Amino acid sequence: MSTVEMGMMAKETKVRKRTKRKWNRTVGILLYVTAMVVIVTLAAFYQRTPQPPPKKPVDDYFSFSDGFATVTYQSPDNNTIKINTLSFDMNATGGNATEVHIYVWGGSVPEEEMPYFPGPIIQGQTVSVGPIMYSYDMVIYKEDGKGWGPLNFTLSCDEAEGNFSIYVTEFLPSPGF
Repeated sequence: MSTVEMGMMAKETKVRKRTKRKWNRTVGILLYVTAMVVIVTLAAFYQRTPQPPPKKPVDDYFSFSDGFATVTYQSPDNNTIKINTLSFDMNATGGNATEVHIYVWGGSVPEEEMPYFPGPIIQGQTVSVGPIMYSYDMVIYKEDGKGWGPLNFTLSCDEAEGNFSIYVTEFLPSPGF
């Protein structure tokens, strides 16, 4: 090789530039694709299921009659009584009601003995609730103009839920008193 040839080779080497790799662009595209995959995966995972319509308040959907109870007198003037059993009527005024559960507050009523109506209660239909047998007597006091009470309950069904109270307006002394 002659010096001229060597010089030409050196020029070719100098003329040929190294192509700069575009790592920044490649990494940016990779991060963008990864972010999109994560967002789509999270969106699919946390997709909201349709919510059922809100339930109506129990007072807008049902009406309750005053209660009838068997009692033990607690005071001589009948201002205080102990409830042994309680019965009352319930009317579906706001529409048909299904899967009606009534939960008793106090009195230690076992869950399997709490009132339950699986079938539909047709709008306008009245059903009798009870007798609810209290494991221990509930002491209630007379309130002017209302009766004795209140005895509190929670009602839950497919259409309505909430709390309600019953006042005892009629009672019968327990046998053996």
